[in-house]
Amino acid sequence: MAKFNIQEADDFEPVDVSEPREVRTEREIIAEERATYRRMWLREHRMYIFAVIGILLVLMIVFGVRLFHQNTNPWSRLMQASAKNFGTSFAFDMNVKEEEQPVMAYKGSIAVNREKQQLRVVYDAQYTDYSYSAATVADGKMFAAGNLYDGKWRVRENSESVHDFFDFDTDYCKGTFDAGAFLRFTKLNGDYSATELQRFMETLSQRLAGDSDLAKIKTEKVENGTQYRYDFSVKALMDMIATDGASVFYRSSDYDKFREKYAANEGVAENSSCTLEYTISNNGYLTALNLNVTIGEQHFALELTAHDFGSAVVSLPEEFLSAAAAMQEEKEN
Repeated sequence: MAKFNIQEADDFEPVDVSEPREVRTEREIIAEERATYRRMWLREHRMYIFAVIGILLVLMIVFGVRLFHQNTNPWSRLMQASAKNFGTSFAFDMNVKEEEQPVMAYKGSIAVNREKQQLRVVYDAQYTDYSYSAATVADGKMFAAGNLYDGKWRVRENSESVHDFFDFDTDYCKGTFDAGAFLRFTKLNGDYSATELQRFMETLSQRLAGDSDLAKIKTEKVENGTQYRYDFSVKALMDMIATDGASVFYRSSDYDKFREKYAANEGVAENSSCTLEYTISNNGYLTALNLNVTIGEQHFALELTAHDFGSAVVSLPEEFLSAAAAMQEEKEN
């Protein structure tokens, strides 16, 4: 006995034969059959299609909100701008003051090639009672850093520090803080846990994305860029470290010492202030950064400016390069 497909019967459309019909070519018949098939396929799968469209819309909205958040979040913009600085060459000046008196000053230039992981740095440093010059070179074959003091270059091999810097830089460019690479670069991996510091910094970054008890944010348009200002609550920051930072310390004795010092100076923290101001140019570079800290009656200030992006020339001293080449030759032999 013949069996009928109910679905097919429902989809059947009777042909009107009361009027003469045009003779159709085989190509036209095939095209019509394909169109009919597409309509039936869309009808059968419309729930899945709607589901996929809904998921895509949600993903687009989430991505759009995240992108907007990253582009308008002052802390993310600081990371993006500083990362852009280190994607080219630039000159810099940095001054540190205590009670308006200069205690440290640095002047130099940096050139970075991320693709080849090459680095060239040279600067002069002036302290209260002495001065020196410093240089760094990393070209894939030679890794050296040195200081000029009392007329002599003292050079050391620094391939590990260069690799740690670029490890950190790779994630930093993507807006992520690599705590492990940071601790290795700063030689603090024996004091703090990379995993816990990573978690702590993620929490800190989220709280610095907007106004909170930790900091108040102000934004102002200035000539050729935008200036951002963070007014930190020193007590809220210290409380955060005391509450959430225990696991960051490798040694419990170090954390206990921190808690003891903080407990003894909690009143000082309440009356202290910390302000961070930075300027991002219209083309996305970090051009200025000022940090002012007042602790009790003491005041400290750090002023950093950067300029000549892409045009700064890093001229490494010949004496430094000769000393670095001699060190490399001795290492190879």
